[in-house]
Amino acid sequence: MSIFLSFIIIFSAAGASPALARGNQLVDASVSFQAPALDSTSTLDDYILFALASNPALESSFYRWQAALQQAPQAGALPEPRLGYGYFLRQVETRAGPQVQRFGISQAFPWFGKLALARGKAEHTAQARARNFESDRLELIERISATYADFWLLGRRIEITGASMDLLAQAEEIARNRYSTGATGFSQLIKLQLELARLEDELASLAELAGAQAASFNAMLGRNPGSGLPFPSALDTTFTELPGHEPEALMLAANPLLEGIRELQLAATKEISLAGKQRWPDITFGLDYIQTDKRDMAGLAANGKDPVIASVSIGIPLWSGRYAAGEKQAVASLAAYRASEAELANTLGARLQQALFEQSDSRRKAALYGGTLLPGAEQALRASLTALAAGNSDVLDVLDSQRTLLSFHLEHERAMARLVKTNARIAALTGQNVQLEPTKDANSSGGY
Repeated sequence: MSIFLSFIIIFSAAGASPALARGNQLVDASVSFQAPALDSTSTLDDYILFALASNPALESSFYRWQAALQQAPQAGALPEPRLGYGYFLRQVETRAGPQVQRFGISQAFPWFGKLALARGKAEHTAQARARNFESDRLELIERISATYADFWLLGRRIEITGASMDLLAQAEEIARNRYSTGATGFSQLIKLQLELARLEDELASLAELAGAQAASFNAMLGRNPGSGLPFPSALDTTFTELPGHEPEALMLAANPLLEGIRELQLAATKEISLAGKQRWPDITFGLDYIQTDKRDMAGLAANGKDPVIASVSIGIPLWSGRYAAGEKQAVASLAAYRASEAELANTLGARLQQALFEQSDSRRKAALYGGTLLPGAEQALRASLTALAAGNSDVLDVLDSQRTLLSFHLEHERAMARLVKTNARIAALTGQNVQLEPTKDANSSGGY
């Protein structure tokens, strides 16, 4: 079990941001988790959990974040100490004796505050990468939700079209009986048969489309495209209301892409301060030891005594133009990030307004078709079939009623699917972590 799989399932089940809640702390990878199996009873939550645990693109984003976390300890560490050695090819004769070899060690210390600023910059950059991972996770949830809704809709289209063919088959049997008794003309029977043939062809096209959609859905889930994938049996259109905020205000405060740009702004602020610190010198302390052999001279003071030398050196920040350019570069980066935040906020705000409109429109259409138009169309079709059997109506009335009912059914299911998609889009735009529960019961859309 990989760190990613353990982490992502715990994180998704808890509905908490890893960057905010855990920082760089990883979960215990020894804990065993398994993505849920996918079958005809699987809910949208099951599909989302499976994708979060198996999608390669999200795993790549996760490890890019983990790689960025390791930059801060490197940026805040002292430079490596230097160990030196020298051998006197020509020994230096001193009063205490000839010098043979020299050992030295030195350690550079950046000017006060440089390491803290470098570490702070790396930490904010890693936090930006964490927000990008969070955005990738929410985007994947939105894509899975939309694809799940589209796949459910395709299954419903196949089911509704098949049910419509059954109704027309009943009408055709009535028309055939009336034709055999001479109560109706052959043209009436032909019209029903032609409509049945058209629906049969449409059903065959939908069945072929199902294979292509299943392959695309499997790829998104991180499965083999050829794996079997049943149509979802239910669709949950409930939406958790946004917690005590206006949607746009919540988006500005919690959207992970905006949060990521703000982290990059903080990193650029650290870079500006760090660029200013480059004008101050680094200091290097050293210690040298020189091996000195004894001289063949009796009574010589300090004969063969090895000297020890302490040293300090200071870098000279001579090239002022270089440092000024570094500061200007950091200031320009900060200005670019601020402009990017403003542009992104406008773009996301427009997408949010469009999603809120589509959510409201889908709710209205689902209520209208499900509560008013569909019951009326079903009643009209039953009345047409009764009238046809009694000889008080012709086939055209039945065909018109059947097409109206089929159209209303499809519009109702499209509104339901679009509602799921817009709910997921709003949640992603406002940075909402959905509480995921495998095998959660959902509201069935019903039958034809």
